[in-house]
Formats: sequence, C-alpha cells, structure tokens
Amino acid sequence: MSSHRHRRESNDPRSRDSRPNGPRPMEPRPSGPRTMDPRSNEPRPIDNQPQPGASGVRGPREIGNDRFNEELARVRLELEKIYIQKAKEVEEVKEMNERIDRLKHDRRSKKTIEKAKEELRKMVDTMERTILMVEQTRQEEEDIIVQRWRFQQGSRVHDLKEIKRALKQTKREKKSIAKKRDSLARCL
Repeated sequence: MSSHRHRRESNDPRSRDSRPNGPRPMEPRPSGPRTMDPRSNEPRPIDNQPQPGASGVRGPREIGNDRFNEELARVRLELEKIYIQKAKEVEEVKEMNERIDRLKHDRRSKKTIEKAKEELRKMVDTMERTILMVEQTRQEEEDIIVQRWRFQQGSRVHDLKEIKRALKQTKREKKSIAKKRDSLARCL
C-alpha cells in the first residue's frame, strides 16, 4: 500500500509534487461570494446584506417578538420601580400614623396634631396616586402580554392558511397532470 493514502491521481499540480506526504502549501483563493453560473438571473448578494437562511438573519416574527419582549421588560422595570416607591410611601404613612398616635398620647396641642394629620393626608394622596400608577402599569403589562400572544397566534394562523393554500394548489396541479396524462393516453 502506498504511503500516499487518500490521495487521488488527477491533473492537480500538487498531486505530481515530488515532496513526500506532509503539509501542502495553501494556494491563495479569492475571497467573497462565488457564483457557479455567470448567467444566473439572481442578483449577487452584497457582503453587508444578510443572506437568507444564514444564522443571525431574523424574520418579521422574531423581530416582532423581540419588540414585544423589550417593551414588556421596560414595563416590568417601571413596575418594579413603582413597587419600591409604593413600599417607601406606605412605610412613611405608617410612621406618620404612629407619630400622630404618640402626639395624641402625649397630649400635644390640637394645632400640632392637625398639622401632622394634614401632612398624613398629603402622604395618603401621594400613596393613592402611586397605587393608581401600579394598576395602570399592571394593565399595560397585561395588554402587552395579550398583544404578544395574539401576534404569535396570528402568525401561526397565517402559516396554517399558507399551508392550506399550498395544499390546494398541489391538489389542483395533481388534477391537471392527471387530466393531461388521461388525454395523452386517449390519443395513443
């Protein structure tokens, strides 16, 4: 058996090389897209243009899902900030209630107690607005989730419609081919 295993005899100049089997020098090759048929009607792909079917190329479904996911992440971050703000405000309201109770227990003047109660009312109003913001943000989050779900389901329904349309077209083509075959058989 020859020491040149897996080597084909061809017109390749490297195959007639007198050197023993070992690493062969790499010949420089042109980089970039190669077309086998110069008469192809398809436009040549541009280097910076994404190739269809290549990894990293994203379709409208993926782009839409990403858009919904980014918006959902933004809303959830906003919701988290509002929850932190709400917790702080609830704690302040509790502290103010305790302060008012201490003022009453210490028998402070009505003026001081009324001033503390007015401050408490302002805090409660602020807290109620924050709670309303939480509810609105939750509703926005639910709306985005529903929109994303409808988008995903809608695209599936669309795909199903395309599949059914293709099947109908295939059935029509089969019938047409059968008719042509039958008419040719009658002619013979």
